[in-house]
Amino acid sequence: MVSVSLPSDQPSGVWFLFIPLALSLLGLTFVIISFFLLKRSKDPFHCIIFFLAIAEWCRAFWWMITYFFDIHNQLVCSAQAFGIEYFTIASWLWAFLFAVKLYASNILDRDLRHISVFHLVAWGVPGVICVVCAVYGSYGITGYWCWINYELFQILFGDCLLALLLACELFIFVVISWHLFAHQSFFAQLRQSRSMATFRMNLFLLVPVISWGWGIADRLVLVITGREVIWLQIVHGQATALQGFLNAVIYGWDPDLRMRWTIFMKKRRGSFSSSHMDIQDASRKPLLSGHPGDRHHHHPHHAQHSLSEYYFSSDHENAPPVDFDPNKYYDMPIEDRD
Repeated sequence: MVSVSLPSDQPSGVWFLFIPLALSLLGLTFVIISFFLLKRSKDPFHCIIFFLAIAEWCRAFWWMITYFFDIHNQLVCSAQAFGIEYFTIASWLWAFLFAVKLYASNILDRDLRHISVFHLVAWGVPGVICVVCAVYGSYGITGYWCWINYELFQILFGDCLLALLLACELFIFVVISWHLFAHQSFFAQLRQSRSMATFRMNLFLLVPVISWGWGIADRLVLVITGREVIWLQIVHGQATALQGFLNAVIYGWDPDLRMRWTIFMKKRRGSFSSSHMDIQDASRKPLLSGHPGDRHHHHPHHAQHSLSEYYFSSDHENAPPVDFDPNKYYDMPIEDRD
């Protein structure tokens, strides 16, 4: 039965996850809307982020079922358990595939554009796992939620799979960070727009580690000591529920995204031409990240600066011609830009 409050026989402590789940839903909705309105489908990295956002949004939605439905209803419980399990594993796999794509582009210098294979893995593997759990009747109430209540499957399809994926993502994060900052200082590298973009994308690999690492620690403490640590369970629940919000924050910390939203809003107001933008006006909008002084001290031989940096600099002598189309430029994949 649908209700606006938690069923009376449910523990009231479950409400401590409502706010982080709501924040994740709002942040992921922003990511999904941005992908469609700003037409970012040509960039494979943003395509993966989009499908990761879809999986995380659906996972948070199925978690929220607890607040509005009675999970003691067998149909509701089975649906929630299936939904949480399927989209949780899908989000893990999309995050892992994003790490693989980032590693291939930055370390192996290979362009993996076979997104169809990514779809097969990210949507197919969770489906097989969920069918196996359903056939064995492994779904049921586990505390505040409905999930797998068969411990062997919890270990195989939860702890072991998660630990393997997190280890791979953490390894790739360390390798890419070393590749970025081994030869130059941290801030010197971040002044370069391409290095900044790679650094920002690399942060996506830390989100699953931060969100789910507490769950691994919680399980280890339970296995080793045989006792449940309340504060660790609370941090685990909060961090897991905030995964989508953390990804949305990193996604929003993208000057390219802010540039696209600026163009989109100006078009909506009818004050922006589809093929031209006034450079003098743009130079007063410091939208790009990096050292503030870099926008006013460009030099012609600084080849490491991208075309976008020159476009938003005040050095109009080295700026691109007035027929430069920012829409076409920002539709290009990041690795193909000047």
